[in-house]
Amino acid sequence: MGEYHDREHLKKMIDSFSPEQLESLHFYMNILKKGFSGRRGPEGKVIRGFIDLTIEQTGERTTSAALPVRWEMYNGLGIIHGGVTATFIDNAMGTTLFMCHPHEIIRQVTIDLNIHYLKGAQGKQLIAETVLVQAGKSIAVLDCMVKDEENEPVAKATGTFRVWIKRD
Repeated sequence: MGEYHDREHLKKMIDSFSPEQLESLHFYMNILKKGFSGRRGPEGKVIRGFIDLTIEQTGERTTSAALPVRWEMYNGLGIIHGGVTATFIDNAMGTTLFMCHPHEIIRQVTIDLNIHYLKGAQGKQLIAETVLVQAGKSIAVLDCMVKDEENEPVAKATGTFRVWIKRD
């Protein structure tokens, strides 16, 4: 009875949702569907799915990433939550590291992330311009500048990552 009651409760809630809430629910349902579709389970896929960034390599050691901003990323002050910006930065840096490191990376972890928030961000998109500053065989350092739609700086960050590279 408990599961059926929970499903009925969810159905009633969904029936009362606004179009904006339904759009978000659809977005999160896709994250969960993708997260549980693989052999390993959802680990690492939910946060990446929430951020939903797109990224392109713009130079040998540089990338540009875009974060589509949704209403639920805002805080009570009407600006994009600092934790969302931090997660965007961490994901942009980590992806840049995989794309631009001169060696094949097996895995990597963030060991330090220093963020300076320059102004409250708003709008429908943030852009992260990331540079791989140092690419060693065990440590890498990256810089990242996040800008809003008006090309105004929102945050500046430096990240240090531990990397494990494929040995020949």
